Amino acid sequence: MLAAAVEMVTLHGLTVSLDHIRLDEVIEAAGVARTSAYRRWPYKDLFIADLLVELARASGLGSGWGTTDELIVETLSEMLPRPSDVSAAQDRTDVVVEVLRVSAQADVEDVHTSPHWRTHIALQATLLGLPDGELRTTIASTLRRSEERFGAVRAASFRRLAELWGYRPVDFDGGGDGRDAPDAYDQLATSLSSTMTGLVIRATSDPGLVTPSWRIAPFGTTRRAAWSTPALALVQVVLSHLEPGSADDWGDRRIRAAIDEIRELRASAEAHARRHGDQPTDRPG
Repeated sequence: MLAAAVEMVTLHGLTVSLDHIRLDEVIEAAGVARTSAYRRWPYKDLFIADLLVELARASGLGSGWGTTDELIVETLSEMLPRPSDVSAAQDRTDVVVEVLRVSAQADVEDVHTSPHWRTHIALQATLLGLPDGELRTTIASTLRRSEERFGAVRAASFRRLAELWGYRPVDFDGGGDGRDAPDAYDQLATSLSSTMTGLVIRATSDPGLVTPSWRIAPFGTTRRAAWSTPALALVQVVLSHLEPGSADDWGDRRIRAAIDEIRELRASAEAHARRHGDQPTDRPG
């Protein structure tokens, strides 16, 4: 019955109240005896409590790169070979900003329609209406573990890609010893996830938010492209945590190495997801 109800929510979405989950329909979908069902859950509220825990376990954000890696590889491949009429530093900025724009736009479009993300966000909202107790604690800890696993994979991915781009973490400690400063990549992953959650919630009432609205060249790039509000916000988050280092070694070799690295990251992330039993996502958040 729990599996059948999870499937229903995946297909139709989750409301905070769960009033749309009818026990009789779940019993029919599960193909179990009514007497057995009501013996296990005499009241619907008892079933809903177990369902919330099951949904929290099933709403893993995933760890795979999904098909976003294909878009990034395609974008990088189209930028080969490198132009000779711009500086290496400017060329690197143009490439990095374009890759971030493409991946951010793909992410927000997918997350906006992803049942797993919608369920995850709805469960976060549901916590607000639950009284303190074992159920609230269990759901909160389950969601937190999912976010931590997702964030760890993304932080590692950004760390490796930043090295390829010749970028480095921004010094949050102002030249101090760094003991009190957060890890830049962990903080980046957390900031991106939090920003994405807010954008998806906003887009629920304003779907047009995810549509590119301007042809502009922000963040120091010379390439004009179609930007949406979410893409601007997400790329701003990335570039507020990372800054460019020397571009002396920038060129075709770096871009080809990035293509190979992205493919390797996808394979590693998918293996990580299988080990932890995460639900796959079409693209990362």
